[in-house]
Amino acid sequence: MQGNFAIKACWECITKPKKRTSNYSPNIQTCYALTTRVDKIDYNTRTEHYEVNVWYERNRDLLYKIWNHPRVLAYPAGKRWLAERDDGTMLPVANEIQGNVQSLDRFEIMYTHTEQDKFGNHYGPRMTASKLPDLVRYIKTATGRSINRHINYFIDNVLTNQSTPQSYQPFLQHYNKYIKAAKVNEDRRKKLFVGTQCLRIYNKIDRAMKAIHKITLCMSRNNIRQWTTLTHLHPEHIYFFIEKKKMQRLLLLYTEITYLKAKWFLTYDTGCPQLDKTIHSILGELLAKPTSMTRKKAKQYAKTLYLSCNHLVEMSHVPGLWANRSLGIIATTFQTRYRRPYTSERESHFPAWQDNSGNRNR
Repeated sequence: MQGNFAIKACWECITKPKKRTSNYSPNIQTCYALTTRVDKIDYNTRTEHYEVNVWYERNRDLLYKIWNHPRVLAYPAGKRWLAERDDGTMLPVANEIQGNVQSLDRFEIMYTHTEQDKFGNHYGPRMTASKLPDLVRYIKTATGRSINRHINYFIDNVLTNQSTPQSYQPFLQHYNKYIKAAKVNEDRRKKLFVGTQCLRIYNKIDRAMKAIHKITLCMSRNNIRQWTTLTHLHPEHIYFFIEKKKMQRLLLLYTEITYLKAKWFLTYDTGCPQLDKTIHSILGELLAKPTSMTRKKAKQYAKTLYLSCNHLVEMSHVPGLWANRSLGIIATTFQTRYRRPYTSERESHFPAWQDNSGNRNR
């Protein structure tokens, strides 16, 4: 990197081409983004088709060695799939099949051109994508040294945008002066962000629990009598009492989900997969985005749940629902939750930006 200034740019300047005017030749305009992709596939604006970059294919081995050099700023991105041959080499394949290896290096992101301010000072990385052909040509014609030494010599002696050691001193002085305070502020910001996210999740869990509570209150004996064909029975009949307690107990067999990327904030794992699927299909939107629950909406949810889940509860054994099923005694405690352990790590994911240089393959 040049030692003069850091670079602050918006996403559009980094990714979308724009017309840029040279500080020394105002009449000359170029159109490019701050960063560019170096890929084996290029878009031909004349033919309006994607074509194979022959230069990239011819110098692929050399380009990988250049990108792995510590003084070359290049970021591997994009997914491709590799299949292992019998001799141990990796062969690129078109689609994902069983046994393939995912490699995050389908293309490289590099700074496009060297930038200058109005005073003529260079800033940004010294090695850019526009200098790649010159570097490849130099390495091919040079003899007697290793590739890494050729790259170092090219950066130090051939490139014109050189910086002196003195030009780095202002940046280093300010960096050493403010780095401790910056780390403290960053740690404080991260803790505040995590605390805010956790509070948001627990508030949504609380709203979901309140909505479920209103639905359980609508599981009354009079409502169940109206939803069934047993209207000849008295509302105080023992059948409606058991049905009411059974459905209310069923709705309480939820588990709170505190994962930041969870699909639902409450989930049901009753021990009957078909019953779980039915409950989630009815309450899915409510469990994902809990909102205020009106009595009319709660009664509609209660009716749909009873008519859809009652026969599944009768046909299957639901752990945690009955204390004594033969006597019709509903369980009243939650000492044993009967939950299947979660086997997947819901928080495991690749950060948006990370060092993928170790994933480069030939």
